[in-house]
Amino acid sequence: MITLSSLRRGLNYVKRSNSSSNTICLFLLFIALTSLLLINISSERDHYNNNQIEIIKVPQEAINNSDNVSPLNSDSDPNDSTGTPTVLQKTPDATISTMRETETAVPDSEEDEENREVAIQKFFGEIIRKIFTEYNPGVTDPCSYNFKEKDTASKLLDTSLGTYLEKSPSPGYWEESVDTEWPLLTYDSLQNNYLKVQGSVKEKIKERHTSFIESVLHTNDMKYPGTKKYKGNGIVFVAGGQYSVLAYSVIEMIRSRGTTLPIEVLIPENESEVDKKFCDMLSSELNGKCIYMDSIFGDDILSTYKFKGFQYKSLALMASSFENCLLLDADDYPLKNLDHIFKNEAFTQNGLILWPDFWRRTTHPFFYESANIKVNLERRVRNFIDAWSPMRSDIDDMSKIPYHDFQGTMPDPSSETGQLMISKRHHWKTLLLSLYYNVHGPNLFYHLLSQYAAGQGDKDTFIAAAHVLDLPYYQVLSVPSLDGYHEQGENGGYRGVAYYQKDFREDYLVQKKLREMMHNNEFKDSEDMEDYNPIHFRDKYFKADLSKSHALFAHCNLPKFNPVSLAVNQEYTYENEHFRGLNSKECLGDLDMENEIIQSYYNVICGDKENIFEWMVNKDDPVVCDYLKKRLELFANNPL
Repeated sequence: MITLSSLRRGLNYVKRSNSSSNTICLFLLFIALTSLLLINISSERDHYNNNQIEIIKVPQEAINNSDNVSPLNSDSDPNDSTGTPTVLQKTPDATISTMRETETAVPDSEEDEENREVAIQKFFGEIIRKIFTEYNPGVTDPCSYNFKEKDTASKLLDTSLGTYLEKSPSPGYWEESVDTEWPLLTYDSLQNNYLKVQGSVKEKIKERHTSFIESVLHTNDMKYPGTKKYKGNGIVFVAGGQYSVLAYSVIEMIRSRGTTLPIEVLIPENESEVDKKFCDMLSSELNGKCIYMDSIFGDDILSTYKFKGFQYKSLALMASSFENCLLLDADDYPLKNLDHIFKNEAFTQNGLILWPDFWRRTTHPFFYESANIKVNLERRVRNFIDAWSPMRSDIDDMSKIPYHDFQGTMPDPSSETGQLMISKRHHWKTLLLSLYYNVHGPNLFYHLLSQYAAGQGDKDTFIAAAHVLDLPYYQVLSVPSLDGYHEQGENGGYRGVAYYQKDFREDYLVQKKLREMMHNNEFKDSEDMEDYNPIHFRDKYFKADLSKSHALFAHCNLPKFNPVSLAVNQEYTYENEHFRGLNSKECLGDLDMENEIIQSYYNVICGDKENIFEWMVNKDDPVVCDYLKKRLELFANNPL
């Protein structure tokens, strides 16, 4: 703009002089300013090319073939968000720039490094203070007379979120679930049958919730810190104590798979001493480092406001130095090289990748109300995960339609956040709102998002934040695969040990093909779809067996691979004989995961490497080393 204005002023001046002698001046001025203009344009293009993420929110009507949608109310608000996973196209520079986060200024020069750290601490501290105080909804745990959980109370107070009549069921997405469990997911059921939100607290919850959303969207004191704080790509863990033991074996496997991405591990302030040797090895041998909470957030904040459990995940993402992060649980093992995951189109066009859980959503309708999100109960926009076929908006009986098939709701299935990919530049606001949901999760948002269905916790806080802020995200729909074994003995049954989450890049190709089929009208016509079933649709494109060879992560949480607890409990043994816990060759491919995990522990506890976990187990502990040695012998004698 400055260059163009200068050009116009120069030309006007020469014209006003009305002298033929100025012709040369005019020509030279034109050449000089045109050069400046080209340099300016080149600089802008370089800025654009250096920013990988290209995001624009595409309305559902632009994604779906509107001719195939049959809303009951044709006057529906076209600005309503449908929550359908967005798969977006490249956009003009001006549109992309509107999606970029404005950066918060921090000191820049090397001599100001200390001032920069102080500024960041102050910046983060003010955000945390506001979340805990100014925007605190002020509610306490809901009351439950029929069951007891750690986040329920035995007495109803004026400040209680409400009362549980019973836990929400956890409807799966299997054939038998359609008729028996899906009717439990209607608006009326989710509103009235499980958690009854107390009327006296609704107004304050809504006021604080919407006020925080407005602050994230429009105030200057929560803006993205920019490249002075965040650069590059990397992998992030939350660890400390027992979780550092687990994270160690995961990190060893990451390196054995050839991944070179740097790694950062958040250590809670009360775990720093026991983790010193782990952190030293991480930095000296594994291209990683530990981040201590007090160095990022400051002692004053940590002594005033207490964090626990799932809340550390959002804090880890804030504390990490990476702009683009893969957040992994300490028991979630990558099975392939991850070096190029941030370059894939699914990520560059959305900035947030989420993986599925085994259940449909049970989010309470008041969650949407408290965020001022309009849900259109007269317009069905999907049938479970089917957002493409002509039958996606088919309506038999409005009263039986699952609530999360309607426009404005988050799409099924519920999320599983053992792994999550996020661009902080483009989802900084999502990260802030997810932190708000996690800080006030145990007493409020975890209940509204799940109503004590299976897996209640942080799992839906990230997708909920992006959805509320109308920011794009990509949901993997390929069904996870289970792995485990059949227990021996009279009462033996199947015991699941791990579940495999699939490669989002392969899933993206399937969803891309479905979009093409929809736009080209390649789906079977209505006559051929008389036996349509959303489960059959899922099985045709996203069934677990179809994508076993594309397994990307193995989430091993029952039991966790802690060497001491494995040995003490003699896991994976029967009558003193060892057997394998993981057996899915199709998912594991050439990787003998159990062998690698046990070998990594044997090396530090029983082998030549320094025992970095001496606070937990002595070097050459006979019980642990005997167990680990017998496991390794099993793997050697019985290849996968």
